Amino acid sequence: MSDTLGQACTRLAAGDVDDAESLLRDAGADPACIILLRDLLVAEGRNEEAADLAREPVAEHPFLDRTNRSLLALLGGDAESARREAEAALDQDSLPDPHRASALNHLGRALFNAGQAPRALDAFERAARLDTGSAFPWVSLGHAQRGLGNLPAAMEAYGRALDLCPGLSAARHDLGITHYHADRPVDALATFDVLLSAAPDHTGALADSAQTLMLLGRLEEAEGRLERALEIEPGFALAHLYLGQLHNERTDTEKALIHLRRAVDLEPGDVEAWIELTGVLEQANRETEAIEALRGGFAADPHHPGLHLEGARLERRRNDPAAAVRRLRGIDPRGLPPRLEQQYWFELGLNLDRNNQPGAAVQAFERGNALARRSVRSRATDPDALEQRCRRLDTWIDSGLPGSRTGAPVNGRGARRCFLVGFPRSGTTLVDTTLATNPQAEAIEEAPTLDGIIRELERSDPPYPATLASLDARQEQALFEAYETRVAALLGHNPTGWVIDKMPLRFLHAGLIQRLLPEARLVFVARHPCDVVLSNFMQQYAVNETNIHFDTLEHSVETYVRLMGLWLRLERAIDLPVTTVRYEDLVENMAQAIAPVCDALDLDAASLSFEREARLATRDRVRTSSYQQVAEPIYTRASGRWRRYESHLAPWLPALAPFMERYGYGRERT
Repeated sequence: MSDTLGQACTRLAAGDVDDAESLLRDAGADPACIILLRDLLVAEGRNEEAADLAREPVAEHPFLDRTNRSLLALLGGDAESARREAEAALDQDSLPDPHRASALNHLGRALFNAGQAPRALDAFERAARLDTGSAFPWVSLGHAQRGLGNLPAAMEAYGRALDLCPGLSAARHDLGITHYHADRPVDALATFDVLLSAAPDHTGALADSAQTLMLLGRLEEAEGRLERALEIEPGFALAHLYLGQLHNERTDTEKALIHLRRAVDLEPGDVEAWIELTGVLEQANRETEAIEALRGGFAADPHHPGLHLEGARLERRRNDPAAAVRRLRGIDPRGLPPRLEQQYWFELGLNLDRNNQPGAAVQAFERGNALARRSVRSRATDPDALEQRCRRLDTWIDSGLPGSRTGAPVNGRGARRCFLVGFPRSGTTLVDTTLATNPQAEAIEEAPTLDGIIRELERSDPPYPATLASLDARQEQALFEAYETRVAALLGHNPTGWVIDKMPLRFLHAGLIQRLLPEARLVFVARHPCDVVLSNFMQQYAVNETNIHFDTLEHSVETYVRLMGLWLRLERAIDLPVTTVRYEDLVENMAQAIAPVCDALDLDAASLSFEREARLATRDRVRTSSYQQVAEPIYTRASGRWRRYESHLAPWLPALAPFMERYGYGRERT
């Protein structure tokens, strides 16, 4: 071994890849150094540079010539020629072990690309045994195992490579990606962060670590990394895709579309970007543009299951569930990644429900919810947090709601503020989009107007809601002003008319609302308890401490009974005026049903519009799972849907009966 080669190997073992590369490039025509440099470039994914090196003339070194030919053939897409050249290199006599290991590594790559995975894995393992100090066969083995879906084996192989050469950035990046796909986001993020500590401008690691942060719900950190990646590489399509996904999760439609359109412009063959773009346009009720985006995706890959999933959504929107079911049945969900498989089952369930196949629909929703339970965010969400909050509310209500009434002058606090509440999937979106058509009303849809205040109070001792009893007038005024500041920020101006602050489960905070905004109004939207339970079970929700409890029909019933029981107790105890309206009445005769709400708010009912386009015009996008229903004309299809599922709900009807009675629902068939 030459001195230069020895020094380069020492640098590689120490993780100093750049120094090793410089030494090898300075070695001139030394064949052993050329072989090591070429294989280093391949391991680092720098194939064009490796190909340039392989094209250089080789004087009287048939082994190097053969392995160069093998590499060039493989990069040219000719795996069979690559195999023959690598085998010819191995046929030469008296090869030193490092050279034989290099040829086996190239042979394994050719075999894997030729579809001969078992022989490829054997070649990589033989190479690793021959040259125990080389990381390169382990890198190739990691790629092969990942390609076969053997993620634990891939992670082990990448780990072995990094033990031998800690500075291999591509292997560390691939290890992070493999951790991510193995549903180990914390390990993935740690791996990416090690890479970024050594190479802060590694755009791939910035983007993929941002995607991992998004999976963990850390959107602000993710956004910062993606913006940094685009500062370094403005035309980085993947960063635009991830930013589009991030803004879509925030329901910022226009920003999402800017980045997603940029992603497909940069990479027209990126099907994932077309899928995301189609989905955002469909949710934003821009159906024509969504269809155009879907066509763009099909031009890239007419068979991609994610595109057919979006196609099924559009068919459901066009009220053709039979076509959607046929399309979905053509997809094998077992081959989908978990995120798409989860979407598949929920979409299939919705269309089977529309197609009047309740038994099959329930099975589909059960499959979708089972996948949702296993998601990273679900597993990271405390399943006991909701019950702990409920118990604190129980104790507070038992004590008479201390601190729920102001002792200071009201001074109009809460005047022209309406809190629109109800159990999720009860029809609050229908009410707020209708009220917002009145020029004297503006709606804030499911935004955190009170959440920051509640989080602050929960950090108190005793925690919220008991801490309300110790608030003085100055603190009360400061919290009220914080609420008003948040409202103005969300609307973009200081409102002069009614503000419809819609957040369904905010009824749990009626006592806080009464304390801070004593002149506010509450509008509660009721719906048949069975339909509410069923509808929540059927929704693919974003994960939070409440939504994780809608994963089965039984849990959905338990959650409904628990929270609605608290509401009935609160409603009896508070002084705020409450106007109750029923969903079934709204869809039967909107003008008549919403009149009491207009009376309570002193709004001119004649100024309301019940037309679809007018309701949609109140916002750029409905930020709830109800968006598609709002995008349709008012319909009665979902009213009484539970009757088709009565056999599935039968075990829990006694638990729901008190709530049916409270809101005037009978079980008789109509």
